[in-house]
Amino acid sequence: MPKRTPPFKAYDMWTTAKFFGFIRSGLREKFNRWPPKYLVLGKAVRSAPILNPDGSHSTFKSGKKVGERRYVKEYKCNECKEWHKQKDVQVDHIIPAGSLKTFNDLPAFTERLFCGVDNLQVMCKICHNIKTKQEKAGRM
Repeated sequence: MPKRTPPFKAYDMWTTAKFFGFIRSGLREKFNRWPPKYLVLGKAVRSAPILNPDGSHSTFKSGKKVGERRYVKEYKCNECKEWHKQKDVQVDHIIPAGSLKTFNDLPAFTERLFCGVDNLQVMCKICHNIKTKQEKAGRM
């Protein structure tokens, strides 16, 4: 059976682990609005035409000029160098933000989480998952 962390002293209905998971989640949510994240995405983007199944260019038929080509944003993965749709990419910390398990971890965690563009990269979800698993395996 997994070892439970002790109850959190300010609210004993939660364990210490649950409390720091709550704080970590809130900080990561704020990272989603961190401007350097969007600068990194902006450097890895291109507009690519939307193609029909037959390979022809998709065009607008109503509401826009007939025959006007449609485009989608694609992002280049820093690892595999492939182009992916926005929903298939994530912004990764080159140097991981690390763990947040105690109040003592808070300053270093937030400093690494809210870093500059030099510590961020765009990765497809597949490459990002592989990197994350390797990092977790190295920690244990």
